[in-house]
Amino acid sequence: MSRFLGKIHYIMFDKINYVDEITRKMSELLDENVDLKNIERGALEDLIDTDNIHGWLQVRVAIVEDNLARVLSELKKEGKLEDALEIAYDFGAKEDFSGDASDAFQFMSDKFLDGMPCDMANLPVESNGGEFRWIKRIDVHEQYYIYGESSEIYYEFRGAWMNGLLSGCDLEYVVEDGINIIR
Repeated sequence: MSRFLGKIHYIMFDKINYVDEITRKMSELLDENVDLKNIERGALEDLIDTDNIHGWLQVRVAIVEDNLARVLSELKKEGKLEDALEIAYDFGAKEDFSGDASDAFQFMSDKFLDGMPCDMANLPVESNGGEFRWIKRIDVHEQYYIYGESSEIYYEFRGAWMNGLLSGCDLEYVVEDGINIIR
């Protein structure tokens, strides 16, 4: 394990903060306040335990993943999932993305948590011309969906975000036979 902060650690911290931001925005839709766990704010180098970089990041990943699972599950119970998906769509749309299908996959990967990079949860299977395809090798989100909903609600959420991301370009996101496709 590294005792020095590298680019990947900053990328992970940015992902943690991005997912936390969307989660907190969606939580404003809830009728009842859900007690979300907090993560520290500030510069990563001022916050992180450099003797345990991986562990420190993993704890924050677990916090924001659990918060997201709770919020999405509660919103579905309250019949407000569509409103939450609209927020996800809007977050994607405001990214003002331009690029090809491969760029869109990388952009999504730079914004969302899929475990730690070594988990390789999303496995690219094909990239050609105007298409990029990947499969979900493992579902790293499933462990957090203990609030009455399955992790499929997470993939609805991320799909809405992806549709927002691609709304300003000629690409679309679909899932066919378990294969994620940007084309």
